[in-house]
Amino acid sequence: MIERDYAYFMTIVAERGLGRAATRLEVSQPALSRAIQRLEARHGQRLLERTPRGVEPTEAGRVLTAALSAIERQASDADARLTDLAFGQRGAVRIGVAYTLAAPVHAALFPRFLEDRPGATLRLDTGLNYDLVPALEDGRHDFVVAAVPEWHGALLEVHPLRRDELVPVAREGHPIFRVPEPTPEDVLRHPLAGSDAGTTFWRHLRDRLRAADLDVPGLSVTSNSFDAILRIVGSTDCIAFAPRGHVDGPAAVPGLRAIPVPALTHPRTIGLLTRRGAALSSVAMRAATLVCTAFGADPLAPPQTPQTLQNLQT
Repeated sequence: MIERDYAYFMTIVAERGLGRAATRLEVSQPALSRAIQRLEARHGQRLLERTPRGVEPTEAGRVLTAALSAIERQASDADARLTDLAFGQRGAVRIGVAYTLAAPVHAALFPRFLEDRPGATLRLDTGLNYDLVPALEDGRHDFVVAAVPEWHGALLEVHPLRRDELVPVAREGHPIFRVPEPTPEDVLRHPLAGSDAGTTFWRHLRDRLRAADLDVPGLSVTSNSFDAILRIVGSTDCIAFAPRGHVDGPAAVPGLRAIPVPALTHPRTIGLLTRRGAALSSVAMRAATLVCTAFGADPLAPPQTPQTLQNLQT
């Protein structure tokens, strides 16, 4: 019963309410209330409280939530390792990929991964850092390939893959290319397309524009598909920000050009992120090795301390 009570508690926290939790668990609300009462009696403290946003954990409840989440992650890691031990070449790999990096990661994995591990299953989730990193911390991904977050906390290990930069891009023939030396003001006169104005990159961009006493633009077009953004830029006067490799070099997208405005260039470090202390299964390790090799990095280099990461970025 105690194990079930903890499971009920975690579901209530996730759903922020007894009603939604009861529907998800297919039990009655009184049954959930009794479970919480037993836990609060066991621990001698209130664990949940009602707020305008719904039912949320108290300080004691947050401590319990963190402890139970850690147990769930450890159980998930153990399950992956045992599955790998039992089936060898089989097993499941769950990878999160930043949406601007989907193309190079796909090229790194396919078809080689399926040839090397024919019995394995692979799940690729493309998204933004503020979704991918919490999913990694919660154990929903084995690893994530993304720009290294500024504050990645003690739960993550960072394996740098390469330096990169985002640059403003537009289609060939865009009016911006008739300007001899375009400025940020020239770029911002045109509609912008991107993923989400709440990302770290857009926050940095807004800070730089405010520092230069420039108006902060909004996004005229948003999409969680980077391919869609590039197609929109290629057929309209919208301007977007893309990795330089999408406009220069062998992987360049035909018909797109970088706009030479250094003030709008955003350097970043691309990394392979894992949970600190988590053991990757052999199939996940194989996928990670393929990604590292494709990016020209050593396979799963030792975790980076803040000082070594700073050295990489200088």
